[in-house]
Amino acid sequence: LANSNSGTFLHCFQISIHYSTSICDGEQKYISSRKKMILKTIQELGIDCIEDSVPHVALLGSGGGERATVAMLGSTDQLVKERLFDTLLYTGGVSGSTWAMASLYSDPHFEVHMNQIISKMLGPDIPLSQILAWLDDRTDDDTFSLTDIWAVLTTAEIMKQLELRKLSEEAERNATNPYPIYTAVAREFTSEDPSSGTVRHWFEVSPHESGYTELDLFVDTPQLGSKFAAGCLQEKLPEMDMVKLQGICGSALADLMTIIRSLLNFLGILTHPQCPQLIQLFLRFHNMTTVVLRCVYEVFKYIIKPAVKKKVCRLSITEWVKTHYIFVKEAIVIPSPTSREKASHALDHLLDKYPDTSSMPTTHTTLLEVSWNMTTVVLRCVYELLKHLVKALLKWEWGNTRNFLYNYQDFQTPPQLHSKDIVYLIDAGLWMNLPFPPFLGHKRAVDLIIALDFSAGKAFETLTLAKKYAQDRANAFPQIDDKVLEERDWPRDCYVFEGKAKEPTIVYMPLFNRANCKDEKEVQKMMDKFGTFQLPYSNDKLKKLLNIARDNIKRNKSILHREIKKAASRKRQLSSE
Repeated sequence: LANSNSGTFLHCFQISIHYSTSICDGEQKYISSRKKMILKTIQELGIDCIEDSVPHVALLGSGGGERATVAMLGSTDQLVKERLFDTLLYTGGVSGSTWAMASLYSDPHFEVHMNQIISKMLGPDIPLSQILAWLDDRTDDDTFSLTDIWAVLTTAEIMKQLELRKLSEEAERNATNPYPIYTAVAREFTSEDPSSGTVRHWFEVSPHESGYTELDLFVDTPQLGSKFAAGCLQEKLPEMDMVKLQGICGSALADLMTIIRSLLNFLGILTHPQCPQLIQLFLRFHNMTTVVLRCVYEVFKYIIKPAVKKKVCRLSITEWVKTHYIFVKEAIVIPSPTSREKASHALDHLLDKYPDTSSMPTTHTTLLEVSWNMTTVVLRCVYELLKHLVKALLKWEWGNTRNFLYNYQDFQTPPQLHSKDIVYLIDAGLWMNLPFPPFLGHKRAVDLIIALDFSAGKAFETLTLAKKYAQDRANAFPQIDDKVLEERDWPRDCYVFEGKAKEPTIVYMPLFNRANCKDEKEVQKMMDKFGTFQLPYSNDKLKKLLNIARDNIKRNKSILHREIKKAASRKRQLSSE
């Protein structure tokens, strides 16, 4: 242990950072309870199984924006209906699939409430006041970044809910649901070519612990975001909520070099089918200006008496802002007596235009003072948000998280991870769009992986990256026939890559396939229709995609049942050897 000369430091390290190649005690206790439930389900499905041979089955969902979110919800819904969901030990997600996971796990008994959970996405928008309240709270934190804005806009616009709970709260639940693992990647290692398969220090977050998959270094999840130095917890700070975690896992715009590399690949970018969606995506950031203006509107709508408010609401806010914006801006940026007088004059003008003497306070000055005090508070919040936003945009800061490996210089920690007190955790789907890393190897000993691929790229791309990753890590991985790769443009709806010995079997299921698309052109057409980079889907599109995902599971339920049975049989055989 570098830089440690006292027993105090050793003690602090022991309770702060965990180095382990095995799952933690909390996860072990959870899955032990979960396996008892799985055993009962498997036996009811007619599969011969004993407690020691319960297979470790993991459901993995890929990234793909709202397409992945909706498809993950639809797939899970059908797995529940087929009683196959109760055979799962783990769920894992990347990017858009993590948004679905967060929504599902918001209800401890989501299996019996699937319709209500899905209906939230069809429901009303989140009130602006809730969005601004969340952002205002985040601007007080020195880890504020573009991820926070992306997180709250995405969850509010797509998921139609703000999950303020903490992931660690799920550690206290019973084992009714599979154990969830969310994934990200450290930006410091994202400059290499993704196809190289180079280890990029995956970051996994579970209800019990969070940390680096390849380094086997973790902290208790409630401590994620606290201040550390040399392996010692310096200051306990609040754990990030699910809104922020979803923003980290789904921050597809976080790596600027990846965006540039992708854009350069579009030789005809202006005529490319995805161009309108890309433009729309970048306009989401421009929409923050609209949010701010709406905030200003809300301020002036509510700072006056109700009787006057009815008249003010009919005022052209655009006209008023054009005339008086400069005064309000000066009052925010340079709070001086002069600017305050100008801002007060602006409010005075508003009231003079729509007077209502019956609802006025005893003096005009009293109303202005009350109005000014309320306005100052809200506009100061808007100013703080804009100040942080500009700073984050200029630095292109995403996923700012306090680094628990700061100054922790052991033999295996790369300098990039211990030299700074902030680490940048971003969307892992930009490098491998299925979360294979935490589920490979002996640590979780997964026997069967059900890989749902909702990616916009070619089929099997994630599989080949995962195979290269496994080879670099000396982890077992099943063989993939090169002939299968020839079907990448128009894949079948289900492939089984059977594992031997300690290799996991992988059931690979592309979203758009030969069962729902007549040819490769229609596959691409569906990808464009349900693009990754576009504004929230209409209710009709959302319902259609839900049914496409459900049908993929329904058609292949017998294959899934067969592979679960084979996994149980193989596990029983291996345990008896």
